[in-house]
Amino acid sequence: MTIQAQVDGVTITRDLPPEASVMEFVGDGRDQPCADGRCLRCLVLLGDRVVHACRVPAYRAHNGNVTTAAALDSRPEYRDILRAFRRVGLGTCAEAHPYLVFLAIHHLSEGSSPGTGETGLLSRHINDRCSNRTDFERALRIAAGMRRRRTHERPARR
Repeated sequence: MTIQAQVDGVTITRDLPPEASVMEFVGDGRDQPCADGRCLRCLVLLGDRVVHACRVPAYRAHNGNVTTAAALDSRPEYRDILRAFRRVGLGTCAEAHPYLVFLAIHHLSEGSSPGTGETGLLSRHINDRCSNRTDFERALRIAAGMRRRRTHERPARR
């Protein structure tokens, strides 16, 4: 099966077996992750959605856009998130940092807070290594405020 997509702004075409994942399509040389998404090393943006590249079939990326952690620095929300992470002390967590950024981008784009299941996922990456759920949620609120100021959005009234 021939798959073509933009990966970090570069058009890539590959022939892959039908069961191949987006991770295999991207083929960015990263260590093979856990294969079920628990480690978060496979997170990418597929269009504007955060997905586990190891779990999503490559054909879902066909004619689409895939953004890896390496290309995030060109996105304005990435800078907002980094500043917010630094403010609450999450900026020093090198191992989990890119994956926490993807989670933050997801929550900011959805306008949501981490749910119970996601909190468990986050816990493995931030508790005892970097910080905690409270700091992550605080960073999300700060980043959302920065984005609102940058884009002049008004918060929804309740």
